[in-house]
Amino acid sequence: MPQHARPRSLPPDRQSVRPASPVRDADASLAATIADALSRLHLAERARLLSRLVAGVGVLALAVVSGGAFARYAAVARRSDVVVTLEDAARATRTQLYDLVRYVQQSNPELIARVRDELARLLRGAPSPGTSSA
Repeated sequence: MPQHARPRSLPPDRQSVRPASPVRDADASLAATIADALSRLHLAERARLLSRLVAGVGVLALAVVSGGAFARYAAVARRSDVVVTLEDAARATRTQLYDLVRYVQQSNPELIARVRDELARLLRGAPSPGTSSA
């Protein structure tokens, strides 16, 4: 009976090694930048932008993204009138912000682009569209 060569498997330390994806790295970097910027905002602005992000997440995702930190908003998921409280905005950790941004980045890139642009305006000190500067 002829012996069949068994396929050789990679050693355990080499099995999960894959070249880094420039797209994944850039996405993660953008998510980290947005999460950092959100954590530096005044609380009211952070709550307003978190409301926009949470509105872009579905019911089931709200239960698991960021360890369920925003699960209380599941009843109003995907509605434009979601209002994240100042307390929830203050309680959100940088890691929870990152997880939320990363999820929305993958599910709704247009929303992330709008949030990114709004953050840029806020960090430059420019008024938000629709607000008065007086």
